[in-house]
Amino acid sequence: MYLVLIDPVAIQQFSLCPLHTLGFESCPGCGLGRSISYALRGNITASFSMHILGIPAIGIILHRIVTLVRLRRNYPHIHNASHSLQEPPCQT
Repeated sequence: MYLVLIDPVAIQQFSLCPLHTLGFESCPGCGLGRSISYALRGNITASFSMHILGIPAIGIILHRIVTLVRLRRNYPHIHNASHSLQEPPCQT
């Protein structure tokens, strides 16, 4: 949702990239967020110019969301990952 709302042209002051934080100029993922943002706005040419894997990343993210929704639908008794690690309560 965030990538739909940001302006991909604006200069970003904050980055979650650990390589950028360490001072590296670029990394393999540089431009991926802007590429996704352009693609979600319908600007496919600009998306490919930012990062070649932006559009495939959208497909991968959507596939993961669908997989998680189906998993949740098939196993409604599992609420979150921490429940699966806890022992069931003793019934005496």
